[in-house]
Amino acid sequence: MDLLEHIKGLEEKLLQPTIRHSRFDLESLLADEFIEIASTGISFNKTEIINALLKESDVHFVLKNFKVTSLSTDVTLVNYLAIKNSHVFSLRSSIWKYRDDKWQLIFHQGTVCHSCN
Repeated sequence: MDLLEHIKGLEEKLLQPTIRHSRFDLESLLADEFIEIASTGISFNKTEIINALLKESDVHFVLKNFKVTSLSTDVTLVNYLAIKNSHVFSLRSSIWKYRDDKWQLIFHQGTVCHSCN
């Protein structure tokens, strides 16, 4: 499996309700130094985002225009369009780091857009 497919699979995994409701899976996928800047502009650390996701209602996402850019041998930048519940569009960026034989998310940001291409 190439890097693009592997990282895309991890991003898709993080958007699955069963993963978003599993503290164990989230702890494994998110690095200890994880930071998210939400579309509201509010920043969340790993503990805060896990607690929020555990309470989240089930949502459905479709990913489009997925792009992976290697920043180094062990760090990659991901950009894509996410469509939530068929009507909420957001441009998303993630930074993944490879350590201890696995990729972990260290940064994520989503920006809501009304007519994303």
